[in-house]
Amino acid sequence: MGRVFKPYYTTSDGKGGRKRVQVKDWYVEYVDAGGKQRRKKVGRDRRAADSALAKLQEQAARLKLNLPDATADASRRARGVLALRDDYLQELADRDRSESYVAEAKRILTAVLTGCGWQTWADVAEGELVKYLGRKKAATSPATANGHLRVAKAWANWYAERVRERNPLKGVKPFNDRVDRKRSRRVPSDGDLDKLCAAAAAAPRRHNTEIDGPSRAVLYRVAAYSGLRSSELASLTPAHFALDADPPVVTVAAKDAKGRREESVPLPDELVTLLRPFLAGKPRTARLWPGKWAKHRRQVRWVERDAKRAGLGTGVHFHSLRRQFVTRLIKGGADVDEVRRLARHKSVQTTLDHYAGTELKALGRRVNSVKPLG
Repeated sequence: MGRVFKPYYTTSDGKGGRKRVQVKDWYVEYVDAGGKQRRKKVGRDRRAADSALAKLQEQAARLKLNLPDATADASRRARGVLALRDDYLQELADRDRSESYVAEAKRILTAVLTGCGWQTWADVAEGELVKYLGRKKAATSPATANGHLRVAKAWANWYAERVRERNPLKGVKPFNDRVDRKRSRRVPSDGDLDKLCAAAAAAPRRHNTEIDGPSRAVLYRVAAYSGLRSSELASLTPAHFALDADPPVVTVAAKDAKGRREESVPLPDELVTLLRPFLAGKPRTARLWPGKWAKHRRQVRWVERDAKRAGLGTGVHFHSLRRQFVTRLIKGGADVDEVRRLARHKSVQTTLDHYAGTELKALGRRVNSVKPLG
């Protein structure tokens, strides 16, 4: 049990005797979680002393039962979301995420926090996020809204795990982005790739172009035959290629790979034949396609212009070359796990959802190749 009291002390009464004097401040006495009796000075307000005793007893009981501290819980929920955003971004940077990844996460997360009107962690709730995502879907696309949802959930899950509570955004479901795809899923054929590369090689050089036409043509071939991403391609030097190995490979350094691990990608003979004269005479440590074009996404404009010169119409993007790589593997008979490994996806579901686009005729041939039962 605890008590609120004013202790006494003894002093001289001025007549050779002693007298008891009561202090003016209130004290509380209670038993802590370890069973030890504690005494604490509170002040001259009796009501404040009563409140302090109740809080100290509750804290002791929670600690004894291994429950979270209610005072700490209130402090945690009062934390500002912008401060939590900055802590989360710092942790991403500490995990060796790329600058572009952290910058994009900051952009999206700031938009979500502002759009939902959250000020503190206690404000974070599903309702405001659902309304925000609905507005984002109407203004952009379901895929964009889902991207904002993923970032918001990752941030909320990060903090919820730190404080051992349920993620308040866990129940928010993504939109079905298949019903409203605004980006073409066109997979270039081998003939389309030949036309694109020929158009790039013959293109006049613009005064401000970082990569000339013939170099772009080789870049497109490497992208289509290796599946490397633009940021990975921008990091390559002749030293990254081992054309005489068995099999020939290109190895992306861990710091430049999306998964932050060193990865070697086997190269087909057709690409090796093209690369030998292209790499000949180049300094081993000089980048083959220098500049910040990947960071600023200039490859998007390059492919648009070269596709227009080649008469390919719309729907061919730089990422279409990676999709062509994966589709070629599927049509060549690779099983789904082989495709996942060569595409360097963490999940088979990513491969199936976004890259396994096969023509209907090819599907028909696959159905007819199945042996009848019995």
